[in-house]
Amino acid sequence: MSDGREEREEQEQRRRWEEQDDAGDRLERGPRDKEREWEDWEDS
Repeated sequence: MSDGREEREEQEQRRRWEEQDDAGDRLERGPRDKEREWEDWEDS
């Protein structure tokens, strides 16, 4: 049955998108958080 395979492919695609989103979130968060830590450290 093709329905089962299509469903699996859909889940696989969704999982890949979520992994890319997670990686993107980490990349966006990383440098900015470090800058913020430095600013906090310099302020104190």
